[in-house]
Amino acid sequence: MERKATPGDIDAICRGLPEVVLGTSWGDRPTYKVPQGPKGRGFVLYRAPHKTAINPESGEPYQDLLVIVVPDDAAKSALVEDPSLPFFAGR
Repeated sequence: MERKATPGDIDAICRGLPEVVLGTSWGDRPTYKVPQGPKGRGFVLYRAPHKTAINPESGEPYQDLLVIVVPDDAAKSALVEDPSLPFFAGR
């Protein structure tokens, strides 16, 4: 990876998919949803810092987390277990 993804990168990728809108979930968290409308299902959301996601180097909560919804445990494992990717399984 040459650089970390920016919020602009994430927005371009998500909005490049059909029927995606940016809304909110979990109260006030920015969330990309499909299909459009108030009942849309979130698939990427910005997560608030929390004690369940700690940076092992600093001991502080991560400030820039995304929750990415995947279809099943196999897809989750494929992302989390690939050492070349920055994913981890939160609690």
